[in-house]
Amino acid sequence: MNFGKYVIIEAKKYYFELEPELYWEIKAPTSGDELAVTNLFNRGRVTVGYEGTTREAPPSAYEVAYLEIALTFKSTNLSFDDEHPILEPGASVEEVQDVLRRLPHAIVLEIWRAVGDMVIAWGPEPPAEEVAEGEESPNPETQD
Repeated sequence: MNFGKYVIIEAKKYYFELEPELYWEIKAPTSGDELAVTNLFNRGRVTVGYEGTTREAPPSAYEVAYLEIALTFKSTNLSFDDEHPILEPGASVEEVQDVLRRLPHAIVLEIWRAVGDMVIAWGPEPPAEEVAEGEESPNPETQD
């Protein structure tokens, strides 16, 4: 069945800014992938602070990044030894997350931004726009 009217069918190769010969191929997430991200946000997790104070804690940005990147991974030509790709196509979520832990921070963030450019509501939160002096705030709740 062709779902072309509902999703981006073709995977997209993202070429790295500083190493344009290297790519990370991103596939569109399924509804099951969306559910996996939702489950990450809804899982019960409690942290213990000073004096034994507990509170619920959301997942860290890195947990979200690793999961979103892993769920959308299709292929890459990144290599630790210049011969073999660091991941085979079809690698599991756990395999992708393990490799992400070994990559430089800047590469992981670059991949996550690329995922966000392709998938609505995924990727890092865009920076808040600063309102120039004398302009109205786009958010009426923040106006005086």
